[in-house]
Amino acid sequence: MNVIIVIDPHPVLRLGLAELLGEKHLNATILTEGYSVFEQEKPTEPLPCSLVLLTLSSVEPPCPYLERLSQFYSSQFILLFDEPRTHPTPAFFSHQPLVRGLISKESSPDLIRAAVRLVLAGGTCFPNVIPTVDTPTPTPPTVIATTTDSGFVFTSHPNEAELLGLTKRQYEVLVLLAEGFPLKTIAKQLNISVATAKSHTESLYQRLNVNNRNAAVYTAVNMGAS
Repeated sequence: MNVIIVIDPHPVLRLGLAELLGEKHLNATILTEGYSVFEQEKPTEPLPCSLVLLTLSSVEPPCPYLERLSQFYSSQFILLFDEPRTHPTPAFFSHQPLVRGLISKESSPDLIRAAVRLVLAGGTCFPNVIPTVDTPTPTPPTVIATTTDSGFVFTSHPNEAELLGLTKRQYEVLVLLAEGFPLKTIAKQLNISVATAKSHTESLYQRLNVNNRNAAVYTAVNMGAS
């Protein structure tokens, strides 16, 4: 069985990736780490693995991470996730033989799994054109806080429901799912029945083309939700 190491600074995204790439999809064991792994003491022997899926930092160059990566993991291949405004140049890849692919974090779950399968099979997965100019930093959206009938203060971002193709209620359920609340609590917070909360959850899963909480949050974040 393949062993895949997922390194991403965001806990929710790590969980989402682990779910997307788990045993039922890729016959692989998934281990997750944050960037803090690079601050740990160097192990006596690097951990052998089939693939490291590393999210590039949007504020630091990739080379130091890749150099430290080899101290902790003995990987056959490396697949990079591209954070917004992080664009390695083509010359960068010529000096990184283990790096076999670069995919956007906005990619669909199916595309991510396909890229991982391709790299594990010995192939490569690079965009046709790798941009070299940073894009402007987007202006953070205005945050609006409203209070539900049960007294719960609900924080939302204008237009995110529309961005995700969700109704306002489905978006509210998604936000509470991301906070880790069970359906019973979500129903109470939104002053709806558990059956209705479950129905909204199933509908938003269908619209996001996912089948669980972690995948829904992961997909929403990669579509631009905050």
